[in-house]
Amino acid sequence: MQKVHFQHNFSALFVLVAFVKSPVTPSLSSLPATMVKDNKFYLMTSTDGRGGVLQDPASDVRLIIPQGFYGTLKGYIETDPIEYLQYISDNECLIAPIPDFTFFRKDTLVHKPRFKIIMKHSLRNESDLEYIRVQHGDIHKEKGFHCIPRKHPHESEKFDDSIDAYCEADREYITITTSHFSQFICTTCKKTCGDDLQAFVYGSIKDVGNDKIAEVKVFLCSPLYRIMDFKEVNII
Repeated sequence: MQKVHFQHNFSALFVLVAFVKSPVTPSLSSLPATMVKDNKFYLMTSTDGRGGVLQDPASDVRLIIPQGFYGTLKGYIETDPIEYLQYISDNECLIAPIPDFTFFRKDTLVHKPRFKIIMKHSLRNESDLEYIRVQHGDIHKEKGFHCIPRKHPHESEKFDDSIDAYCEADREYITITTSHFSQFICTTCKKTCGDDLQAFVYGSIKDVGNDKIAEVKVFLCSPLYRIMDFKEVNII
């Protein structure tokens, strides 16, 4: 399967950030450089208390690290669900990568850090968001997976934000707030996933001598190929 690369125009985003004068969040580079092996993105970084964002340029998964915590964070982003199929029912389909991180703390503070994992999902219709569910568990310890609570916009005042883990979803992203790590499986019912394959069409025009040549390429891909992680590891 040939990798597919997209081009984005971020100029409007930069103008908005400059206008509202948002504070700059430090970006934490992965140490060592990100490795891609066995359909996984391997990441590692050290935190110095400033917090930041851990994200590979080829990934649509962001890990937001809060301020005030010192330690080492390492793990991987899984894009091949074969090990997790027993936790995904026949009526569901995967809509996002599966993050698996571990945080080794150097401090002895009692309170827990509140990490945020922000992942792009493959759903296209806003009406399908209600079917999203996020399961939390650990296949390394052979423990089962359990759904974490979902926070809806209309429940903000009544929702208990102090619980260990919960999720939110919008038209593009699933956001998981968690005080501890293992794996998070994001699924939806199959009727919202559409067809197994979708067409991605790319066109270009170039000059060859006195002629113009139009070239059109059509790729048949899983809907998950909207997410950069799946395009980079090339699982199909």
